[in-house]
Amino acid sequence: MYFAILCFDRPGLGELREVTRPEHLRYLKEHHDKMHLGGPFENDEAGIIGTLFIINVESHAAAWAFTANEPFHKAGLFETVIVRRWRQMQPEVAPGANAGSLTEGEMQLKQEGITK
Repeated sequence: MYFAILCFDRPGLGELREVTRPEHLRYLKEHHDKMHLGGPFENDEAGIIGTLFIINVESHAAAWAFTANEPFHKAGLFETVIVRRWRQMQPEVAPGANAGSLTEGEMQLKQEGITK
């Protein structure tokens, strides 16, 4: 299952990000089989302010383990880390794939108390 991992940097740690980047890239290469996509968040001036990973792992615990061992996280770069299950809706992975997901998604939102 897919998980979105949203990581937001502590302010003023751009130098830490730069010195940790080679180790971060090695880690991602080692775990390429789990990676669906990823990349940095940027501010309006194109400065990096965080990171997004979408990974494919077997559980929420595995997603947290991936995050806990990620070099930026281990170095203390991230101020906030959010891990949530994620489902790809767009672009569709196969024509018509999203039609059945609409009802499932609405039911999940109701169960979570987000809609009535």
